[in-house]
Amino acid sequence: MDSRKTTTISFRIDDELKKRLSYVAKRENKTITVKAKEALTEYLEINPINGMIKNTSLEIHKTDLDITGKIQKWKGAFDTEYLGVMENQKLLNEYHQKIKQLTNEIENHQNKSNGIGFKLAYFSIGIVFFNFILTGLLFVVLGN
Repeated sequence: MDSRKTTTISFRIDDELKKRLSYVAKRENKTITVKAKEALTEYLEINPINGMIKNTSLEIHKTDLDITGKIQKWKGAFDTEYLGVMENQKLLNEYHQKIKQLTNEIENHQNKSNGIGFKLAYFSIGIVFFNFILTGLLFVVLGN
């Protein structure tokens, strides 16, 4: 039981307040007197549980504001990082395109160079063959 000293009071209330009090008391399966006592206690903040609830609500609100601020700060940092990543991706795409272009140019140049190489090889073989024929003719002419 509660060890605090209690006092009995009586007062008049209007009919509308009595109806509301009766409705709430009936809904919670309590008497009108108990419900009136709870309402007065809550209104005057005498009940320590209600004080704790109020303090907890204030702490939750403060924490909510703190978390909201941090989320907004993190969101700003994330947005900045995301923009940086997107810029890096753009640069990588540009480098990829440039590398592709240069690779194509090198392949085209090699294809052109390969044609020149074959021509030079055939020309060299032709010179060697021509030299061989001239040398053979020279031996034939000098040998006779």
